[in-house]
Amino acid sequence: MASYHTHGAFEYDTPAEFPSVSDLEADEAEGIDGYISTPGGRFWYVDETELVVSQICGVGCMIQDSNFEVGLDGCIEVSYSIEEMRGLWLSQS
Repeated sequence: MASYHTHGAFEYDTPAEFPSVSDLEADEAEGIDGYISTPGGRFWYVDETELVVSQICGVGCMIQDSNFEVGLDGCIEVSYSIEEMRGLWLSQS
């Protein structure tokens, strides 16, 4: 079993091209791995055991929001630990 959700439509003031800490914590609490798609067409895997998120595929590998603009969320790595994600989200707020 796994979870899946999308970060929805593109918005200029909402970072959505990488998972949130709460995405990872929710899967950890349920004891399941997860998958997340983004407005830019990225597809992420959430490993609830290792507390790591990794891109399965990058920008444009899935359908993109037509308003999406590459680069607005900065440089996005291929994977992040939960500690790295906490720092990333703090820098975005």
